[in-house]
Amino acid sequence: MSFQYKLAYLLHKYIDYLVKYAEFPEKEPVFENFKFKNELINKVLEKNNFKLYKHQVEALRFLYNNKNVVVTTPTASGKSEIFRLFIFDHYLENSKNTFLLIFPTRALLYDQYEKFEEREKTFGINIKKAVILGDIPISKRKELLREKPNIIF
Repeated sequence: MSFQYKLAYLLHKYIDYLVKYAEFPEKEPVFENFKFKNELINKVLEKNNFKLYKHQVEALRFLYNNKNVVVTTPTASGKSEIFRLFIFDHYLENSKNTFLLIFPTRALLYDQYEKFEEREKTFGINIKKAVILGDIPISKRKELLREKPNIIF
C-alpha cells in the first residue's frame, strides 16, 4: 500500500477530527560545532566525522548552562545522542556522577542500553550501569544501588 493511498484513507476516515493538514518540504540538515569539556569526546567525534545537528547543539548549550530542555524532533534525529554525549562528557569529568534515565517502555530502555554500550566502545570507556525495572524486588534494587552505578536505567 503506497503512502499516498494510506494518507488518503486516513484523511477520509478522520476528516471530522482534522483541524488542519499541511505538508512540509524536506529541509537540508543544519550542522553546528560544539566543544565538549573532555577532549576525548571531541577527538573521537572528529575522527569519526560525527556532526551535530543545530537542535542538538542548542540543547547541549542549555544543558551545559544547567537548564532543563525538552527536544521534540522526528524519529532518528539524534535526540538520545544529546543526553548520551552529555553523560559521557560529565562522566569523564567526574566518574562519581550518577545519571537516572527513565523510559516509558522496556523496549526503548533496552534499545538505549545497547546504544550506550556502543558509545562506550566508541569512546573506549566502561561505565557502571544498572537496570532497575518495576518487577525487580526491593532487596535486589537496594543491592544494585549499593554498587553505585553511574547510569541507572
